[in-house]
Amino acid sequence: MEARFLRACVLAAAILSLGASRPYYSTRSQHFIVSAPTPELAEEIKNAAEQFRHELAMEWLGHPLAEWQGLCPIKADVAPGLGAGGATSFVFRGGTPTEWTMNIQGSRERVLDSVLPHEITHTIFATHFGRPLPRWADEGGSTTV
Repeated sequence: MEARFLRACVLAAAILSLGASRPYYSTRSQHFIVSAPTPELAEEIKNAAEQFRHELAMEWLGHPLAEWQGLCPIKADVAPGLGAGGATSFVFRGGTPTEWTMNIQGSRERVLDSVLPHEITHTIFATHFGRPLPRWADEGGSTTV
């Protein structure tokens, strides 16, 4: 029994150490706090996120997006050849999305031209509608960007 426990602890430590080997740099704006592999990339993603938040709200809603309660943290894994994708989550409290989390990954180009605007669109819909949308509407609209 002790041997199993020891093996499990060693395995867990090895897995955790893999994620800790690469430093991340953070930067903050009015609505986002971005963690990325380089300070320049963190800054670029932060600026793009703010720009997409404004421009896509204007496209979808015809007006700027209401202010958020709290920041939306974005963790960006960016590397050449890394598959593109993302996930955004939040909790609705009284019709207001809170507890934002966004994870994005891919090459620099894919993160900036498709993954980030797609994930930002989810935040725009959540803020505007104040409740979960049917998946077909949320993903369908986000995919158009």
